[in-house]
Formats: sequence, C-alpha cells, structure tokens
Amino acid sequence: MIKLREKGFTLVEIMIVVAIIAILSAIAIPNFMAARSKSRANACKANLRQIESAVEQYAMDNTKTDGDTCVMTNLVTTYIKKTPACPSAGTYGDSSSYTSYAFTTGVFYVGGTPWCSIGRTSGAGGYSHIQYE
Repeated sequence: MIKLREKGFTLVEIMIVVAIIAILSAIAIPNFMAARSKSRANACKANLRQIESAVEQYAMDNTKTDGDTCVMTNLVTTYIKKTPACPSAGTYGDSSSYTSYAFTTGVFYVGGTPWCSIGRTSGAGGYSHIQYE
C-alpha cells in the first residue's frame, strides 16, 4: 500500500512568516519616510545655495550693495538655468536682516539669507534644515 503524504505549509508556519514580514516592515517604513524627508531638505538646501550664489554674482555684475533687492527674473537664464522648485512645494524668498523679518516670496536681498517657506516661523529663524547657512 502506498501512503500519500500531504505537502504544504502549516498554519503556524505561515503565521510566523507573516509576523516576520510585519516586523521588518515596521522597521523599514519609518526609516524610508525619514530618508525621504531628509532628501527633500537636502535638495532644498542645495537650491538655496544656488540662489545665494546667483544673487552674489548678480550683485557683482550690476554693482549692487548689501540690502539691494534682486528678483528671480534677474537671475534666471543668466545666473541660474531655470527657476528652482522646492521639492516640498514651498516657495523661495528672503527675509532681509537689513529691514525686517517679513518673508518676501521671489525677492532676494544682496547679503541676505534665502529662505524656503516650508518650516518658516513668524519671527527670525526657522528650521535649520531649511535655512541655508
């Protein structure tokens, strides 16, 4: 007589595999979200660095001094290839230490600090990962 042996996984084995997958995903997903957020912040810092460099070049070419204003249209195509876009859908601008800390979109001050509206507080400062320093 030939005995047929049933093949397959038991319920306990399947439950163990599902539990292991759940534990691994519980560890991986928050790390992925943090890495994504950090990547956006780094891209924003790079854009702000590029804007500040373009403002400095514009100021040197046009004999501007600290506190003079510069708009994005003065920078695009000559000093920057295209208008930088914030990866978090924020807007770029400046809060000049020469006048006030009111955030002005698309206007930059020679010698000022470019900002992104994401992470901006009502007063001076903001989050260090958004302000280019």
